[in-house]
Amino acid sequence: MDATTALRKLDQLIGKLASPIPADLQKEGWKEESAEDLRRRLEALRQQIELSGILPPRDERPLNMIRYLDSWGIQDGQLVEEVAAFENELRHA
Repeated sequence: MDATTALRKLDQLIGKLASPIPADLQKEGWKEESAEDLRRRLEALRQQIELSGILPPRDERPLNMIRYLDSWGIQDGQLVEEVAAFENELRHA
């Protein structure tokens, strides 16, 4: 995954985490706090990529998002799958 693709995917994920969170995400266990916290993490990564024009070094990438969601009690759903796919792409980029 290159920086342009990462920015596009980040924009999509960030948009889905906009406040207030939709009812379908609430049914999957999302709360305003969890959505806001993950959105901030993704926005920080987005800003880092936008400023540098490249993906950050692997050890600076947020590769623990699924564990983070699990700690919030969020384990299933379409958005979790999208976050997992993005994290996997980051891991192998």
